[in-house]
Order: sequence, then structure tokens, then C-alpha cells
Amino acid sequence: MDQLQKCYLYIKDIMYAAFKVDTFLSEYPYQNIKDMDNGLRSILLKDYDIEENRKYLMDIVSKVGNRLSYAKSELGFSSVVYITSEKFGYGMISVGPFLNQEIDNTFISEILTKNEYECGFRKTLLYYYESLPVVNENAIMSALAILLTRELDLEEPIEQIRQISEKIAFGRMQYKSELVYQFSEELSVTYRETHNILLEAVSQGNVDVANKTLPYLFPKNGKKSSLSLGQLKLFVHSLNVKCETALLIANIHPYYVKKLFAQLEDQIERENRYSNLETFCYQILRKYCFLVKNYSLSNNSKTVRDAINYIQLHVCEPLSLTVLAEKLGKSKQFLSSVFKKETGKTITDYIQEQKMQYATMLLNLSDIPIQDVAMQVGINDTSYFTKVYKKFTGLTPGEYRKRLYI
Repeated sequence: MDQLQKCYLYIKDIMYAAFKVDTFLSEYPYQNIKDMDNGLRSILLKDYDIEENRKYLMDIVSKVGNRLSYAKSELGFSSVVYITSEKFGYGMISVGPFLNQEIDNTFISEILTKNEYECGFRKTLLYYYESLPVVNENAIMSALAILLTRELDLEEPIEQIRQISEKIAFGRMQYKSELVYQFSEELSVTYRETHNILLEAVSQGNVDVANKTLPYLFPKNGKKSSLSLGQLKLFVHSLNVKCETALLIANIHPYYVKKLFAQLEDQIERENRYSNLETFCYQILRKYCFLVKNYSLSNNSKTVRDAINYIQLHVCEPLSLTVLAEKLGKSKQFLSSVFKKETGKTITDYIQEQKMQYATMLLNLSDIPIQDVAMQVGINDTSYFTKVYKKFTGLTPGEYRKRLYI
């Protein structure tokens, strides 16, 4: 992989993480330029000549190497395009498409009228524009210039041009601004720091800090979110993945982390209301923080961590101090003593507590007989199970189940 391709892959990740915008690479002879607008023109224009556009691009790139341009399409979306110098074979990195304003029916009507498209394309355009992020082109240009200069080891400054059409050779206006460069760098650092604060709060189970930090990671445009429904789903999926990773690093047993992750992924996929998805982000933080508080083993010795993990993973089986000591290769006296010292509970009480929690889940989610619930938590004596359940919950299993239907 050459330097330009490595640079492209790095920029692609950064631009999506920071702005939720795609990045595209095309190299001589630019056979894939039809993908720069995600194929929109090919759909709208039956006579769209890709070859003509490719030849046009080949004709001008040698004249404009090491140039960064802002291009506004006649279709209303924008891109920021960088054409490399001869050293890199006049490759082209394009960040976009994106919008620099919120869309409405008037916006789409103007696009249809200006380009003389049939009204039947309205729905196609609506779907297309709703998939695009709303981003300030100045932020894209300044961030991209910083990344390109660093990753390609550029000795000459990048020429930056702001223009109102996609004709790369025209409409030039110098754009450089030290203030914008500085702001972009500070914005990038702030985003990373905020991101780290959020994940650290989640890994420590600090839901208050996590909730206060999350709003600063939402891409915003004024008071409105700049994400479409589909993009918001990606953001929520990404948040779930990051929280999962944070907890796996924080000594939470993978069984519980993976189980919660799968449940949340399913809920995200089934949710199609925008406001619900925004609210669901806070539910994700709360549930992962709750998991940390209930299952964090970071302050326990390896012996106690191993004991707790074994109990939680074998809660459906018959368990006792004798079984645990044998499985862990420890004496019963030592295991009992260190477990009580670190958790404040005897091993017997902890085993019963975990079994009753699992039994409660079964009572909530199924209609299986209480005798079967007892067997599923490794207790074959229903009377004994009922006695232990009442000790921990204040109700018999039958009384608890009746309350579910009141």
C-alpha cells in the first residue's frame, strides 16, 4: 500500500468520526469517478456521459496539483476535493457529498426546477439528501488541509480555493486563514478529549458524567441535529460498540457485556423514531454504567474474580463452597475467608443471591412452572427454592408472579 492510499484510509476514518461524511479516492485514469456522488447522476440522467467527465478530469488535473477546492454541485450537495501533485500521480481525494444547509420541500423543488428534472425524482432526491450530513465546508477544508500536510509530508503549502461550481478550473478565491486552521485543530483535540471522558465515565459506572458529556459528541447544526435517521442509527450503533469495548477493558466479564451489547443492538435496529433514538443513547449509557456497578471486579483479587465469574457463568448448576474450591484449586477455608473479606458476603449467600436474580428473570419472561424455574437455577427441591426466594425478595415465587399480572 503506497503513501497516498494509507493517507486516504486514515482521512476516511477521521472524517467519518468527526463529521459523519464519506471520503473517496480516485487515481489515474479515474475509472471510478461515477461513485463520487454515490451514483446519483447515473440515476437522474439517462444520457450522463461518465467517459466525458473522466477525460475532462484527466485534462485538468495536471494543471492544478496540490490544490484543495470546495465544489458546490448543481444538485445542491457539496464536496471538498484535493488533487495531489505529480509526486503522487495526480490522485484525487474527495470528502463528500454533504450538505451545508438543512433541506425542505422548497429546496428539493428548486433542484428539480433548476435542473429540469421530472417530479417523479422528488422521492429519490429526498432519500438521497436525507442520507447526507449537514456540515460546514470551512471545517472540512481546514481539517483536511491539516491532515494532508501531515500524512503526505508536504513541503509546499496547499493551495486552497473556494468556488461555487464543480468546474475545478474556475471560480477561484483564496481562502487561507490561520484562525480557521487553529480552530479546526482545537476542535479535533476537544472531540477526542470529550470522547475519552465519556468512555472513562462509562468504564467507571459514572452515569452522571457520561450523561453530561454525551451532548457534546452529537453533531449539531444550531439547535437541530445534522444527522438523518439512518445516520443517527449509525451514531447509536457506534456508541454501543464503544461502550462495549470500554467495559471489556474494565474487567467486566465478557459474558455480561456481550449479552447487553446484543440486546441493545437488537433494540437499535428495531427503533425507527428519531426522538426515541436520541433518548436511547442515554439508556445505553445508563445500562452500561449499571452493569459496571453490579459486575465490576476491578477491586477484587484474582481469586475472588475467578470465583464470581464461575458462579455467574454456572448459576444454573448446583453450586457450593466445596464445588468452587475444587474448581479454583483453593482450600475451602482460604476461599471462604478472602471472599467474605472482599465482598462482605459469604459464598453461600452470594450463590443464592445470583440464583434468585436469575429466577426472577425467568419469572418475568416466561410462564414455566415454578418447579421448572427452581430446576433451571440448579435447585431440585421446590420447597427449599421457595424458602430461599422469599428470604431474598420478601415474596414467594408464586406471590411475585401474581403481582406481575395485577
